[in-house]
Parts: sequence; C-alpha cells; structure tokens
Amino acid sequence: MKTNEIFRLSRILGGKKQKEVAAGVGIKQPSVQRYEAGLTKLSKNTLLRIAPLLDINPEYVTDQTKNPFQSEGLIKMFFSEDMVSYGILEPINTLLAFNDNLTFLSLISKFDLPFKGTNFNFSLNPIYAIAIKDEDNNVFLLRRKLKTDYVLADGNLYDKMSFTLRFVKERRRSLYFAALEIDKNLHEKVMSWTVEREDIEPLFSECKFMSYFDPTQQELAQLRKQRDMNIEPLTALELTIIKEVRVEEIGSDQALKSIQSGKNNKQKI
Repeated sequence: MKTNEIFRLSRILGGKKQKEVAAGVGIKQPSVQRYEAGLTKLSKNTLLRIAPLLDINPEYVTDQTKNPFQSEGLIKMFFSEDMVSYGILEPINTLLAFNDNLTFLSLISKFDLPFKGTNFNFSLNPIYAIAIKDEDNNVFLLRRKLKTDYVLADGNLYDKMSFTLRFVKERRRSLYFAALEIDKNLHEKVMSWTVEREDIEPLFSECKFMSYFDPTQQELAQLRKQRDMNIEPLTALELTIIKEVRVEEIGSDQALKSIQSGKNNKQKI
C-alpha cells in the first residue's frame, strides 16, 4: 500500500474525519482530502505531525518497509462494514500484510444488547470485539462501528479467517488464536469506547492460544470439538508431528519416535 493509502485507511478505521486531522496539525481539510486521493503531496514534516494522530509509525513516513502502526497506547479501530459482510475482515487483512507474528484474542460477550432485525443466533458465544498483538508489541482493539453490533455470531474467528489464511501460509507467519469471555465492566468499556491498553493487554496472558497450521476440514471439526469440551490446544510439538504425518507422509511408528525423541531431548535440557 502507498503511504497516502495507509493514512487514509488508518483515519477511516480509527473513526476520524478529515477535518479533525487537518485541525490537529493546522492545515486545511481539502489538503488532507487531496493527499489521501493521491492528487497532491504533503511535506514530510506535516506527515510526521499527522502520524501520531492516526497511530502511524513515524518511521513508516520515510521507510515503507517498517510496520506502519505504532502506539504505546491501545490502537482502536472499527471494522470496515462493507468488508465484514463479505467475510474479509479489514483491518485484519492489512495487519496480516505487515506482520509475520500476530496473536488474535476474540472477546466473547453474552450480555444482552438491543439488536433489531438481526438473524444472529446468540446462543453461540458471539464475538463483540477482537484484540490483536503484533510483532512490535502494538495492541489493537477492533469493534463494529455501531456499538450494538457483534463482529461474529458464532465466536469462531479462526474458521472465519481460514480461507484468508490459506493465502498467507507461504510466508510462514506465526498466527495464534484464542477466545475469552469478558465481564460486564470490560464489555461496557469496549461498548462506550473508553477502553484502554491496560484493560486489554493483561488478557493475553490469561489464555492458551491455538497455533495456525492450515488445518483440513476434518481437523477443523476436531478442533471445534476440543474447544467445546474445554480441551487444551495442541502443543507446538504435537502440531509439528501432525504436519509431518500429513505432509511428509511418515508412518505412525515414526511419529511416535519423534514424540519420544522430543521428550528425551526435553529431559536432557
């Protein structure tokens, strides 16, 4: 993505208007509009002043190989509504493009909200927001713009993204998934958008995350059963062995030897 496109995307997903950004750095709104459209350029100094308003990494202004996002606080973004409907969860796709390591935490909420005209089945653990930690220790919180909307009805972000994940496996990204039911206090903070980083970051240490390993439909079904039965996610060693059995086509006896070898090596250490 071009720099102006990142600035535009960050502004829109952050829920800010062009006039807010313009006023924040002392320029006119049409200047921001023309820059975002790629019709004009803004000075490096102006972009460096806009960057923190949009949680953009100042280094990205001059080096597009850098992570475009940076903040010591919580980076709060709204989902792009037209993309949620079609199963493409922006800005998740943008974060996938710039990070090799991402941790996804689905925040499950079972508190009643005044929904109207929805076909969601709310007996299924709906996701109200998604927290993400990237490889540079940025913490994001993503929510639907309308505060009475859930992100997903069934609480299964992993399945929702499975089609997208198949296109990024070649880069060997390390992606991890977990879900956590939040209490009423946190739910209300997220709902009112007053939530801060200190509310979200500790949650990552409370969960056991499942590593993405491009599962088959049969494996997805098994993982769903494990989740429903509160069975612990597979370990990194177990995931590696599953992959070797399926991809390398090794025998079960060889897989058992790998397990034993892994145990012996751990004992020696």
